[in-house]
Amino acid sequence: MTARQKMTVEYQDVKSNDHVFHESDKGDTAFVVVLGRIEILKTIDDKDVILGTVEEGGMFGEMALIDDRRRLASARAVDGDARLMVITRDLFTRRLSNLAPFQRALIRVLSDHVRSAVHTLSSEIKAS
Repeated sequence: MTARQKMTVEYQDVKSNDHVFHESDKGDTAFVVVLGRIEILKTIDDKDVILGTVEEGGMFGEMALIDDRRRLASARAVDGDARLMVITRDLFTRRLSNLAPFQRALIRVLSDHVRSAVHTLSSEIKAS
């Protein structure tokens, strides 16, 4: 994309308690919270465990774009409706391509660490 080309920004509106995506879905987008709050949760032993909450200005869903793996957790709007900016795989990939190889590798390593930590936490919760 040249400096003269303009990228169209897409938005997605999500009703309170509706899911943006579910755990194990294929991930082809990330999101930035424009309005509202998004809860990130993982199902462990048929119970939803809240991993965190993403506030306005925060990003989520990026790990599936970094490592091209299935969604690690689910995401849903909480405490009211939410408006999200959609970050496509194409845009994400183009932005990452501007980084030095070391930076891209570091991002991938950090993503692997997060996935490993969530897996460990899930195992510990199941064992308790």
